[in-house]
Amino acid sequence: MVKYCYEIKQQKVFIMSKSSNKASIKKIGCLTKEHIVLLGLSFEPSPILIGPSNQQHMLNEHPDDYSNYFDQIAEILKTPDYIGKHPFDGSIKYIKSFEEHVLVAVRVSSAGKFFARSIYTINAEKLEHYIESGNTFKIG
Repeated sequence: MVKYCYEIKQQKVFIMSKSSNKASIKKIGCLTKEHIVLLGLSFEPSPILIGPSNQQHMLNEHPDDYSNYFDQIAEILKTPDYIGKHPFDGSIKYIKSFEEHVLVAVRVSSAGKFFARSIYTINAEKLEHYIESGNTFKIG
């Protein structure tokens, strides 16, 4: 599975349907060993997936951010500038700085699979707060 994670190529992802058809779930990134160690997680390297319900959530909750940054979601997951762990819900925060700081939240499902759940922008103060809280780290 580790080898597979590094072979993921950036691709544009589209909402396929609202059905639970597994064929509509796309692999868009990888939870790497480096990130697991940095965040003190107890997972193995695994693909990060996205399904139609995840995309619909992003579109409904953050339509402008979805429109502006969804095409970069694979890049954000592959080369984040910051990575963190949410202190309460355990989601993994991948943050990339473009003109704005864009956060992709990844959560593990009850079946143990990782899904990109949300995408939205945060301001510089929020990013600084995440870093100062000790649960978000600069990469590289």
